[in-house]
Amino acid sequence: MIRFIDLPTERTTAATDLILAIQTGLMTAFLAGSAALHTFRGWLWIGVFGGMSLTALLGTIAHGFMMTKKTNAVLWQFLTLCFSVCYVLIIGSLAFDLFGPAAGRVAVLVCTGLGLALVLACLRWPAIVPKIIYIGVALGGLMLAAGLWLALVRQQAGAWWLLGGMVLALVATAVEARQKFRLKLIWEFDHHSAYHFYQFLSNFCLFLATAAYFGL
Repeated sequence: MIRFIDLPTERTTAATDLILAIQTGLMTAFLAGSAALHTFRGWLWIGVFGGMSLTALLGTIAHGFMMTKKTNAVLWQFLTLCFSVCYVLIIGSLAFDLFGPAAGRVAVLVCTGLGLALVLACLRWPAIVPKIIYIGVALGGLMLAAGLWLALVRQQAGAWWLLGGMVLALVATAVEARQKFRLKLIWEFDHHSAYHFYQFLSNFCLFLATAAYFGL
């Protein structure tokens, strides 16, 4: 029997996850329906939004429904993998913009291999997870630097929206790290749902960046 979770904050988190899934699902459908994006770089961004939609949908299930701890853990592993794929595809797009199509393809392949290796390492040695977080922060810094270069030096179409989206994504991560965050506005919100608010804005910026780049 399917049962909704009892905790109010988890229900709110599941609801905001569902909003993100719908938002990015609509963005994916719009971009995939445009012939202008049927290129290597275009498919990278279609993959980003599609991956974020799937990630949010898995989050809706993980936060919103009662299940065994084992089932929840497996679900979170898939969720983390989907989110990592989005990360890899954005890195591939940045490499494409900075160094050309060949570099973009190599970056996707290399980052995918490294990402899988890190996931397996975390499963085998959970104690290294905090160190992996530092790597993620370092990569985030490099991605911001790349976005700033594209905006200031290359003056690439949509680069400022791209930079804004990445900044908001980092703000969202910082907000989620504040695990004691609580806010009640009709419904009760915690750090997860606050993270989703900033992620919603970040997704919108990334969508505008993609649309501007392809002249939509």
